[in-house]
Amino acid sequence: MKKLIAIALLTCACISWGSTVQQQSITKIANGAALIFEGSVVGIQAVYENKRIYTLINFKISEVISGDYAQNHIQLRYLGGQIDNQALRVSEMELPPMGEQGIYFVESLEHPGVHPLMGWGQGHFKIVRNPRSADLEVQTSTNMKISAVMANPAEPTNGTGIKINSHVAKGVVLAKGKSGFISVGEFKDQIRGLLE
Repeated sequence: MKKLIAIALLTCACISWGSTVQQQSITKIANGAALIFEGSVVGIQAVYENKRIYTLINFKISEVISGDYAQNHIQLRYLGGQIDNQALRVSEMELPPMGEQGIYFVESLEHPGVHPLMGWGQGHFKIVRNPRSADLEVQTSTNMKISAVMANPAEPTNGTGIKINSHVAKGVVLAKGKSGFISVGEFKDQIRGLLE
């Protein structure tokens, strides 16, 4: 048994990175994004760059909501991934899977960082078909249903008000119960209303 464990450890070099992401307001995320688009994941590939593993995710763009971008495809780079028996994992990082439809808030088109989206998961929204109504609705990157987007959410009155590793931006109102979900069109209109 000890021999099998040793072999397993030798055949898979896996490195993990920790992460700390401060919660931001959806207004700051929308106005800070170089590009906001609706699209779907059409390709995923892990590559080596500068002795690190990155995952390149290709999107087909169906609509540019904000920003100057004329092409109908874009490739975003995320730190981490797996090539053969080597893996690099970054905690709190949610990579869009193949086929996912969503709305993405891209931080920069020229300077890719560890995560390409504003506020990491805070700038990543999934478009999901509601099984009851067959309508398309918007969810957070961690599958929480959304009912609205608020421009100026109230700040907490106790403590510092700083949240770490949040996948939900301030001003994104989560749905309660089984109704009141925001549609894709409503979400995009509310995001456009935040833009200065």
